[in-house]
Amino acid sequence: LNAISVEDSGIGIPADKIDLIFESFRQADAGTARKFGGTGLGLSICRNLARAMDGDISVASVPGEGSTFTVRIPLVHAADPASLQAAADQPQDALLIVDRNPISRSMLRALLEARAGTVVFAASVDEALDRLARGGISRILVDEATIRAEVDSDAAMERIGQCDVPSFLLWSTPKDADLAHFAALGIDQVIAKPIAGNILSDRLFRDPGTQKSPISGVVSQAA
Repeated sequence: LNAISVEDSGIGIPADKIDLIFESFRQADAGTARKFGGTGLGLSICRNLARAMDGDISVASVPGEGSTFTVRIPLVHAADPASLQAAADQPQDALLIVDRNPISRSMLRALLEARAGTVVFAASVDEALDRLARGGISRILVDEATIRAEVDSDAAMERIGQCDVPSFLLWSTPKDADLAHFAALGIDQVIAKPIAGNILSDRLFRDPGTQKSPISGVVSQAA
């Protein structure tokens, strides 16, 4: 693992607040934001990114003395440049990701581009369908937040489900009733969030070809 540490000489963090600081919109002290600023999102984003790359972040802190944050992520050996160029010279179908969040887009590109060859993005279902109509798409991955932002989320999912490429839906802890509902709308596979990056990649590219396949339940591994 690669380890990157950042040390400060700030106010420190009490032991009973360590887990709290990694939650979204939370800080160790309710008055911290007023005194020092910040939204309470930075550490949550860092942890999510680290875990998406099969790593993690930890902290050691002494109140009144400061804190040391350490990110550990696996060392991944780069592919031979010649093999990358050979792959780039071959025609490839792209993975289309439907996600409005720029941070999520960057993370998903970093995780999936090596196996996808080409990753393209759409910020809405309408934009995704326009891109699909131009061809060259082998799979489509749709995030829950983008679907929920649609005026009619069921209609949006049904439009995705009617596409002639396999559709994958990232959804937070779907229940059995959700799976049946998504299947009825034509979604091929549901991938439960949170999920480790390597598991997501394996799930998307496990089956060769571009044929649609019946839904087979939830694939999940909490990061």
